[in-house]
Amino acid sequence: MLAADLSSLPAVVSVASVLFTSAFSRKLPSPFALVELFELVIALRPRPVAVAQNRQDFSKQLINVLQTGSANLTNADLNQEAANSQALSTRQSMGISALSLANSAQQGVLQLLR
Repeated sequence: MLAADLSSLPAVVSVASVLFTSAFSRKLPSPFALVELFELVIALRPRPVAVAQNRQDFSKQLINVLQTGSANLTNADLNQEAANSQALSTRQSMGISALSLANSAQQGVLQLLR
């Protein structure tokens, strides 16, 4: 997110309205309005310090997420994980058995029709 001073937003809007009004009336805007708009744009641009701060905050958050994830992996309960693995293996073998039974039943129906 860009660091910008939103308190100067009304000033930007007022200067922009002066510029748009003069553009639609085909008159040149006053040099003071142009200078003021230029100063506001310069004031609102992201500063290198803010960009570096944003990058540093992002890096800290990424490091925190990675450390939490690695802690969750290393602190996993081996008994719980073994039980989960066994349950998944049982489900897989039951699924294979069900498919085998369905296939043999289908073959039996086809043999009756022959």
